[in-house]
Amino acid sequence: MRVHLLFGLVQTVTGIGKIIGLTILPETGDIGRFARPWKYASYCRCVGSARFGNGKRKGRGKTRNGNKYLAWAFTEAAIFGGWALAERRWPVLSSVAPTATVA
Repeated sequence: MRVHLLFGLVQTVTGIGKIIGLTILPETGDIGRFARPWKYASYCRCVGSARFGNGKRKGRGKTRNGNKYLAWAFTEAAIFGGWALAERRWPVLSSVAPTATVA
């Protein structure tokens, strides 16, 4: 029962459909294991790994830490969400098909 509620809740986000929702839920597992929201964002590879001090970059962290499937899912959700917002904002542009190709 709880999984169905979570699945419905995840799908309310613009850009997340059935496949991406079915990827996010099992890959995340128990969200309570992340103490802060930025810990979850870091696990999803949605934040940069560079460290700064005194306005200067002090180094790069490891870039391959986290879950690659969640990184894919949230990237796709951002792309699909952008398309959905563009269609709502400019419906005339999304309905016009290109008439000629330019080489």
